[in-house]
Amino acid sequence: MTEADASVSRKARGAEILRKLGRRVRELRRAKGLTQEALAELVGISVDGISQIERGVNFTSMVHAEALADAVGVPFHELFRLEPVPPLEVDAGRLLALFIAQPPEVRRAMLEQAEGLAQLARRLTSSAS
Repeated sequence: MTEADASVSRKARGAEILRKLGRRVRELRRAKGLTQEALAELVGISVDGISQIERGVNFTSMVHAEALADAVGVPFHELFRLEPVPPLEVDAGRLLALFIAQPPEVRRAMLEQAEGLAQLARRLTSSAS
């Protein structure tokens, strides 16, 4: 492989990574129920900037990447998880983000409610069998 071929190959890989990253940002934004406008406001960039990221045309600085992760409620490293995320993991991430954002007394109440719902689900499942 010539140096020129290697350069083309790197550019193609880079473009594919940008597309995957854009899809990831779009998935996370939608899972959070945010519009591009709302996400742009939270991150501090233009709507066009969010659109370019989601289309894989451009990416932003690491500072904006951190703000993107915060805005969609995922840890920074999860923003760069480029393989498809199963829906269950997206739901679990949303629940965790909601839980973490609460004060301790609200967390306790949330856990009690979740445990009660789980017990009800077990009873309904066992009575249906």
